[in-house]
Amino acid sequence: MVTIQIADRNVMKSEAWTTPRITAAVCGILSILLGFAVLTGWITHSLVLVQVAPGLAPMQRNTAASFILAGIALLGVVLNKRRLTLVCSIITAPLAAATFFEFLLHANFGIDELLGATYITTKSAGRMAPTTALCFILLAGCLILAQIRRLTNRAPLLGAAGSGIAAVGAACTISVVWGNGDAFAWAGLARVAVLTGLGFLILGIGVAALAWDFTTRGLRESAWVPISAAIFLVTVRVGLWQAFAAKNHLRLDWLAVVTLLGAIGGAVVFGVFVHLALKAHWQREALREVNGRLEEEMVERRRAEESAHSANRAKSEFLANMSHELRTPMTGVLGMLDLTLATNLSREQKEYLGMAKSSADSLLTLLNDILDLSKIEANKLDLAPVVFSISECIGAAVRMFEVPAKAKGLRLNAAIAPNIQDAAIGDPLRLRQVLVNLIGNAIKFTDSGSVSIKARTETCSGSEMVLRVEVTDTGIGIPAEMRQLIFHPFRQADGSPTRRYCGTGLGLTISARLVDLMGGEIGVDSEVAKGSTFHFTVRLNAAPAQTPVAPEYSMEVGALAAAVGSHFAARPLRILVAEDNIVNQRLASELLRRDGHSIVVVGDGNQAVAAASGQHFDLILMDVQMPVLDGLQATAQIRAAGNHVPIVAMTASAMNGDEARCLQFGMDGYLTKPINVAALRETLARFGSGQVARAV
Repeated sequence: MVTIQIADRNVMKSEAWTTPRITAAVCGILSILLGFAVLTGWITHSLVLVQVAPGLAPMQRNTAASFILAGIALLGVVLNKRRLTLVCSIITAPLAAATFFEFLLHANFGIDELLGATYITTKSAGRMAPTTALCFILLAGCLILAQIRRLTNRAPLLGAAGSGIAAVGAACTISVVWGNGDAFAWAGLARVAVLTGLGFLILGIGVAALAWDFTTRGLRESAWVPISAAIFLVTVRVGLWQAFAAKNHLRLDWLAVVTLLGAIGGAVVFGVFVHLALKAHWQREALREVNGRLEEEMVERRRAEESAHSANRAKSEFLANMSHELRTPMTGVLGMLDLTLATNLSREQKEYLGMAKSSADSLLTLLNDILDLSKIEANKLDLAPVVFSISECIGAAVRMFEVPAKAKGLRLNAAIAPNIQDAAIGDPLRLRQVLVNLIGNAIKFTDSGSVSIKARTETCSGSEMVLRVEVTDTGIGIPAEMRQLIFHPFRQADGSPTRRYCGTGLGLTISARLVDLMGGEIGVDSEVAKGSTFHFTVRLNAAPAQTPVAPEYSMEVGALAAAVGSHFAARPLRILVAEDNIVNQRLASELLRRDGHSIVVVGDGNQAVAAASGQHFDLILMDVQMPVLDGLQATAQIRAAGNHVPIVAMTASAMNGDEARCLQFGMDGYLTKPINVAALRETLARFGSGQVARAV
């Protein structure tokens, strides 16, 4: 028992209605209409519908029925109706095969009289022509094979069959028009009817269109296309040669053979031409498709870049807002703690408030670390190179930890190589930030022994030098598997819940990013229970001779400024404070009044503009983010009115570019919250003594 496996639905799934599929569907419908038209002609005795003109071979009724079945089978392939295709093809093939065997055996099985006896007499036998039968057998067989699951590539089979059938139809139709109809006539009697030839031309085009639709496009064209083109041309020329020979009663001599071979050779050349033309066409199509994909990718990349830029802008705005919203209450917390600690308190109260102040300072440090890391990751942190003293920068960082080191009984040593060029051009603030992080970690993780800092010039070429700094401790050490992870955000050598040493794990990450930003590298050598050595390099430019060095403002300088208080100011000042936060209003007022200044407080930008226009002030402290009218617009309106009173931004906006934006709008200075008392008093002293030129 033979079982025909129907093609899987997933393999032959419905496809889009492409031009080839539409062409195949139209050809199938035309074949069905042709068959019904001929059957109608037989029923109504219309010779025009059956044989077109007297003397021409008529299309037999079983041929018309076969065209109907073949058209339905072709539509079944187009519509993926496999059972319909199989049923129609299985009926068509035996019907045609029986007729063909009648011709070969010179027998009459009555196949041609199944739908009625013929009543039209012509030179042709009153039955289906053998060529017609062979074409139906070939067509039905190909359609059946195309439904088999194992046949993955149906295009060559359908393409060759469609080209051959279309060629037979074209040759027979041309032969009839030519005047004899002897193309592919067997024994000079069984001629193909003109309507049959037209029907085969239609069916062949439909099958070839299906083959084209099933073909996978690529840089290499399928071999069946040029081969099918050659088959079509060879078949047409053979049929026409046969008709020409019959019409002119030519004998089969060498001249006829040469003519036939020349026709076949021309067909082969035509197939090669089709091959080359199709190859060039599909290569162009492939290149066009690749170009289309590249254009789509470029569009997608542009969209992705725009989305990334939008996300980056949103992130920057979020960080700016968070910086402002977090620093504003921190200003109130730290300021009020400082004010309270300056009052008469019991020892226990001072101890409690001192602990609160320490916690608030730690929170502010964490806030600054997170904002610094966010700015670095968003490429929003820029270096500010100035001429500075390397020894003073390192010394200021070391002096900050003298008290904590002494409290733990640690020796704190610093050694700077004597051949180092002291005056350099770089960012001392960021260099000291790296030193503070490394020295602070060394003291935190060392219980006994020492912490030493060494600095030397690693290389020096021309105006550029590479500074190498090493921070060595005798602490707990770092396991080998954790030495790279500790430079990742929020990672620590001991991240367990029971860890002894607390922290966020941001200090080393920020240090590594800052070192990279300064053109250097950072690393660590460590041994567990013996200690660690953190080393880093930064690239600096040598300062020209006799260049003034920028002063270093360490914590000691700040403490000194806070201690001497109002002695910085040459005289009491009349100050306008524009601040919308009530706590910060009270804090600024108390700080300034204690130093003997006269204060006027307003709550928004409009009030600041009105106060500046109606009263005289020596200085305006302007918040940036305020309701009604922000500090930038208020400053612009004050400057537009011709008032050149010094205006200093006192804002929680501490992102990169905020200071430049404030100065661009006409401000003269910039202070960040939480308010640093030393920086505030130093600013008042500069503007109060007339050291800074007024903005004009």
